[in-house]
Amino acid sequence: MTGKFEYKKVCKCCGKVFIAQKSTTKYCRKTCANQGNKTETRQERLRIESEEIKERSRQNLLLQEYLSISFRQPPNCSISH
Repeated sequence: MTGKFEYKKVCKCCGKVFIAQKSTTKYCRKTCANQGNKTETRQERLRIESEEIKERSRQNLLLQEYLSISFRQPPNCSISH
């Protein structure tokens, strides 16, 4: 069954121009679709892992006590300028 519309598209994987039956089609063939989906899944996993690392770092910083540096003269000491 031929679709009512044909869309001239560029494959997101290999860059080949192809005719798609749906406007949402991203890949020219099954091999490209498999490779593209694998890449998208990997990128999403890396994005999530990166966000988790940033959040853990932020939480660790929030748990740390802040240090403050102040100048105190030792007792019985005079500083002359």
